[in-house]
Amino acid sequence: MSSPGIAREEHQGVYARLRGLSSEQSAAPRRIEDVPPAYVTQLALYRAVLAQLYSGKTIRTLLVWTEVPDLMEISASSLDAALSAVTSA
Repeated sequence: MSSPGIAREEHQGVYARLRGLSSEQSAAPRRIEDVPPAYVTQLALYRAVLAQLYSGKTIRTLLVWTEVPDLMEISASSLDAALSAVTSA
């Protein structure tokens, strides 16, 4: 059973991968650098929570753009920077 916003791949009863997903209805930017900072911060917070729940697992974060069929993975370094900006404020 999958939770909203979390995609799981199950293999022999063990969740091998976790992905934090966020779907956005605004126009999809052409470059990762043009993704609105609020979206990156939102995914950074999702990843931080999932890391607490699933320690030791790699968590990938993706934006699903619904206006056009596009999927963007946000890098760990971008998420780390966004989380640092929120938690150090």
